[in-house]
Amino acid sequence: MSDYQSSHTAPGQPIKGARNAAEWSGLILSGLATAGFGIYVVYLFAGMFGG
Repeated sequence: MSDYQSSHTAPGQPIKGARNAAEWSGLILSGLATAGFGIYVVYLFAGMFGG
């Protein structure tokens, strides 16, 4: 966590909340996309090999 001070602003500044919200939304979206793609691949292989 060496870049904590450079990536996080001082408390009380709205930029910190906006940045955290953007990071969380991006993280959740990427996680949902990865999970959805994994489920799609599982169904694809199940349809190909499962009959």
